[in-house]
Amino acid sequence: MSAASDEQEFIRRFGQRVRSERLARKLSQEKLAEKVELSRGEISKIERARVTCSIGIAYRLASELRVGVSELMQGRPPTEGELMVRAALSLVEEAEHYRIAGLIAVAAPSTFGRHEAAALLRRPRPRKISARKK
Repeated sequence: MSAASDEQEFIRRFGQRVRSERLARKLSQEKLAEKVELSRGEISKIERARVTCSIGIAYRLASELRVGVSELMQGRPPTEGELMVRAALSLVEEAEHYRIAGLIAVAAPSTFGRHEAAALLRRPRPRKISARKK
């Protein structure tokens, strides 16, 4: 394969991965586009490998899809453990995700390292609001 065809294959797999992750989370192109501040057409073009995207957009997509950027880039399918964790996380409130990610990183470091567990949870940590004393 030539470098150009390797690059095109990489872009195609990246788009397929974005699409499969989006569908796994039951997100429409419109909803994903809104969350990552792109148009629906841009999401469609990325998924169909009609355009390339910047690293920043790849990061925003990965964060919203709760996967690591490397997972989107490599196009590797999620492991059974990752699928189980994602399913469990979908059942609990977002505020609990960080505690669960920490437990995963400690309990199963060979399956999920600290970075991999965090990649599943790419959301800003909710701030705790404390009541002021008068």
